[in-house]
Amino acid sequence: MALVVKEKDARLSFQESTELVRIAVNQSQPTSDKVYRYMSTFPSWVPGADLPWDRVDMNGAAGVHKATYGAHVYTMSGVAVFRAVADSGRDRRDNAASTADNSQRGLDLHTIQGCFTSKGLSNRPFVFDVTHVAGGRTFATWYVKVRQPTTGSEVMADGRFPLSDAEKPLGPVCFTALCSLKNPEDTYVDNQQQPAQERLSAILSSRPPEAWPHAPSVDFKWMTSLFPNPGPGKFPIIEMRKVDMTEYNASRPPAERREILLYRLLHPLPSDDPNQHALVHAFAADRNGLLMLANDYDMDLILQSAATLTWTFFMHTNVENAIMQCDESGEGGWWILEDSFPRGTAGRGYVEGKIWSPEGVHVATAVQDGIARAFPPEEAKLPSKL
Repeated sequence: MALVVKEKDARLSFQESTELVRIAVNQSQPTSDKVYRYMSTFPSWVPGADLPWDRVDMNGAAGVHKATYGAHVYTMSGVAVFRAVADSGRDRRDNAASTADNSQRGLDLHTIQGCFTSKGLSNRPFVFDVTHVAGGRTFATWYVKVRQPTTGSEVMADGRFPLSDAEKPLGPVCFTALCSLKNPEDTYVDNQQQPAQERLSAILSSRPPEAWPHAPSVDFKWMTSLFPNPGPGKFPIIEMRKVDMTEYNASRPPAERREILLYRLLHPLPSDDPNQHALVHAFAADRNGLLMLANDYDMDLILQSAATLTWTFFMHTNVENAIMQCDESGEGGWWILEDSFPRGTAGRGYVEGKIWSPEGVHVATAVQDGIARAFPPEEAKLPSKL
């Protein structure tokens, strides 16, 4: 029987969505901290921007989210670090007189610890400045500072920003990250809790993964009622499905509720660089986290604002365990993002996302603390902005 190959999905792959170009840096002041600068090439996805707003009456309210998907700049910061590691190695080889440590090659993703200081804009690229902080043979840290041009841009025919955008004046820092890299190690002791596949087997086995609805573009209850079946939209890199946890959560307090997202690659990603696969999981882990917290805290109609402040992604295993399978037909194993919301107070919410492989291995965890600010109950109304 002939292999049926699906038509290529038009949504961007990981390679396209995180594509960076190196930009020359004029370091007029002598410093030991060499800066490696990169610019993103494709616009970032904006939650809700691909919904059919022309079909609904918003009664004057502006419904489209203005900020880009935070995990995009977060993930690209990790990509920029690995580019800087490779470029610094080439620089050392080109400079025979250099005495710089050459031991960082071969280190893998350990953590990304990020802080968001202002929203990202989709009509201009991100510019990443990467510097080496410290490191040895088994562990290293890199610092990433991200800004955007002060003026918007127009994409070219191929969908990319022009390289001339790198010459524009840059605005204030919108994101910073400390990225740690670590050597792989043999495993002699391996402990984890019961996998989500086992704890939630009755729910997960009730239908095939692809039979669950697509993850909402913006997971507010009032917005999902406006757009009940919008499809996948233009969300890049991965296909994501949301499991209906309504019955499971109904009898549980908010701190014990769970939200489950299933995901897999849209396009094949070479397995010879498992760090790219690890960064795909970081990209997935931010999907609707604080919005689902608002839903499970029964504050979706009184939510004034939601935005991530700090976010940390931990790889628990060696990065080979993060590799995602995807063949040319688009088929591949489904991964699980298990979100919980242990704490919410003082206008903030805490989200913990555990990432489970198709085999039930707890590969990574993402934790974020962000603004989840509510109107006083007497002022509850349909939000005028997201």
